[in-house]
Amino acid sequence: MVLFINPKMKKIILILIVLILLPSILAQEFNDYGNLVIETKLNSSLNIEKLSSNYELDYVYANLTLFPRNTEFQTSNTIIKSNPDAQITEQEDFVLYYWNNPKQDKLEFNLESKINSNINFKEINEKVKFPILDVDLNGYEKYLIATESVTSNDLEIKKLASELAEGEDDLYNVVWKIALWTNQNINYSLETLTAEVSQNATWVLENRKGVCDELTSLFVAMLRSLKIPARFAVGQSYTNMINGFGNHAWAEVYFPSYGWVAFDPTYGQYGYVDATHIKMKDELDVKESSINYGWRSYKVNIEADILNVESKVLLKRDLFKKEFNVKLEILENDVGPDSYVPIKVSLINPNNFYLPYTFYITKAPNLIKSNVKNVLIKPGETKNIFFLVNINQELEPGFIYTSKIEIQDIFNNTLSENLRYANTFNTYSLENAQDKINALKEEEIKIFSREVDIECSKDKDFYYNYEKINLNCKLYNLGNTNLENLDICLKDDCQNIDLNIAEEKEFNFIINADESLPEAIIKAENQDISKTEFIKLNVLKLPNLKISNLDYPGNVNYNNKYNLEFILVSDSEANNVEIKLGNTKVLELEKFNGKQRFNVEFQGKNIYKKDAKLEVDYKDKNNVNYNTLEELQIQVGNIPIYTKFWFWIAIILLIIIISMILQNKLRR
Repeated sequence: MVLFINPKMKKIILILIVLILLPSILAQEFNDYGNLVIETKLNSSLNIEKLSSNYELDYVYANLTLFPRNTEFQTSNTIIKSNPDAQITEQEDFVLYYWNNPKQDKLEFNLESKINSNINFKEINEKVKFPILDVDLNGYEKYLIATESVTSNDLEIKKLASELAEGEDDLYNVVWKIALWTNQNINYSLETLTAEVSQNATWVLENRKGVCDELTSLFVAMLRSLKIPARFAVGQSYTNMINGFGNHAWAEVYFPSYGWVAFDPTYGQYGYVDATHIKMKDELDVKESSINYGWRSYKVNIEADILNVESKVLLKRDLFKKEFNVKLEILENDVGPDSYVPIKVSLINPNNFYLPYTFYITKAPNLIKSNVKNVLIKPGETKNIFFLVNINQELEPGFIYTSKIEIQDIFNNTLSENLRYANTFNTYSLENAQDKINALKEEEIKIFSREVDIECSKDKDFYYNYEKINLNCKLYNLGNTNLENLDICLKDDCQNIDLNIAEEKEFNFIINADESLPEAIIKAENQDISKTEFIKLNVLKLPNLKISNLDYPGNVNYNNKYNLEFILVSDSEANNVEIKLGNTKVLELEKFNGKQRFNVEFQGKNIYKKDAKLEVDYKDKNNVNYNTLEELQIQVGNIPIYTKFWFWIAIILLIIIISMILQNKLRR
C-alpha cells in the first residue's frame, strides 16, 4: 500500500488556476448594481479504475480550498453534498471530502451557495502615509515576499514602481497610479492561455500583455517591491463580453488602520470591485492549487474531472450610487471650421472618503485621444479634467451646427452641453485651445521626502588587534524619492549605489581591528541627503599577563615548605589561567582580569632537578594560547641520599640502554 497523490492532478490544478476574464466595458448588465443575490455551484468527480480483482482502496479524499467565502462584503449560505456519502469536514479555509474504503467507480462531490454580494467599496477617510512604517507592517510581512509569479525582486519592476510612486506621500494615490498604469499599459491578450502555466510578472512587463491573473501578478509585484502588502483574490465575476460569469483574479491591498482594499486592474476598478466579484479564496501566489486529491491504494488508477464552477444572478438590487458633483463646461463655443475646442469637467467630492472616479465622453464630434478619464479625488477635493474635440468637417455656409457633448460616469450619471459651430465663426486653433487648458490646469503637487536608514551588524561581539572586522550593513530608502549616486563610505572605502523607493541594499566593509578605533563610522550621502551610523567595535587589549614583585627564599631544603608571593597583572580578561612552579601546577583560575597578589606554597622537591621558574599559561576569549614566565634563583639543599641514589641509578640505566641500541646497529 502506498500513499499516492496523482501526478495527473497537476494538469487539473493548472486548469483551475488559469483564470480568464475578458475586460469589462461600459454599460455592463449587472456590474452597476450595489447588491446582488448570486447562486454559485461547484462540482467535480473522481473516476476509479480497478486494475485487478485483488485491488485495494483504503481511502480517497478531495480537499477543496476554492469556494464562496463569508467576508465583509459577501455572505454565503452553502450546502455541501457528495455521492456516495463522504465524511465532510468544513473549515474556514477548506472543505474536505473523505471516502473510507469506497466501492463505487465514481466519487462525486458538489457545493451550492446562495451569496448575498455587495459592492466591495471600503471608505478611506484620511490619508494613509506612504511609505508605510515598519511598525504598521507587523503581521503582514508574508504579503511582501517575492514568489514564483510575483517577481517583486525584479530590477525593472522595482524601477517602474519606484518611478510611479516618486514624490507621493499618500498610499491610496500610489496604489491607484500603479493600478491605472497596469490597466492602460498591459494589453489584455488571450495568447497566454495557450501556455501550460500563467506567466510571471517579469514576463508580463517585458511583453506588455496577459490575462487577468497575469495583470494582477504584475500589479501585486510592483506593490510588494514598494513594501506595500498585497495578495490575490480569486473567484468569479461577470462580464457582458461573454454574457456570463467566468473565473477571475484581482488584488487586495493592505491599508494600515483600514484593512484590505480591493483593486482590479483588469476591470479598471481602483479601490473597489463590483458586486459580481465572488471571492472564493485569497492567496500569496496565484499558482496555489484550488483542490488537492489523495488516496491510498493498490492496483487502482484514479482520474479527476475538471472542477466546474457556474454562477448566475438570482436578484439585483440598488444601483451603485455615490454622491458626487460634476459640472461640464465648453470653454470656447461658437467656433469656426477646423477649430479645437477645450472641454472642462469640474469634479467635486462632497464625501468624507476617497472616491476613485471614472467617467466617459459618450458623445462628441471628434474627440482627441481617449474618451475615458480616471481620477482619484480626496475627501472634499475639487479637480478639473480637460478634453479636446475638433471640428474638422465641411460646414455649409449660412448654417449654425449644434453637437452634443455628453459625459457619463460609473454612478450612471449623465451630463451634457451643446457645442455650436459655423462657417461664420472664428477658428480656434490647437495652440489657442492648449494654452487655455494649460492656464487653467492645476499643477500636480508632489512632496518629496528623502530619508535613509543604515543598519550594521558585526560578525562578532569583540575583537583583538590580530583580527579583521567584517561589517555587514543594510541601507534602506525610507522616503518617497529615488536616490541616485549615493556614496556609502567607511573612511576612504566607498561604494556608489542607486536606491529605489522602499528598496534595501546590502554591503560589506572589512577593516583591521585596532584598540585605538572604538567605533566605525558609516556615511551615506549624495547632494540631497547625509546619514551617519556609528558602530561600536569593542576591540579588546590582549591579556598580556605580567608577573611582578616576586618574593621567595633563595635557599630551601628539599622537604620543607615555603611561600612564594607575586603580583599578577593583566591588560584585559584572561581565561583558563594555569600557574606552575617548576612543573607543578600550583593555581588555576577560570578568569582573571586586573591586578592581584598571590601567595602559593611549595616544597624544595618541587623544583629539585627542574627549571626553577614561575610559569603562567592562559588564553584570550578566542582560545588563543599565551605564556609568560619568570626564572627563580633558588638553591635546594638537604637532598635525601635515596633521592641521589635513584637519580644515579636512572642515569646508569639510561647509559646501558643507549649502549645496547648502538651495539645492535653496529652488528647489522
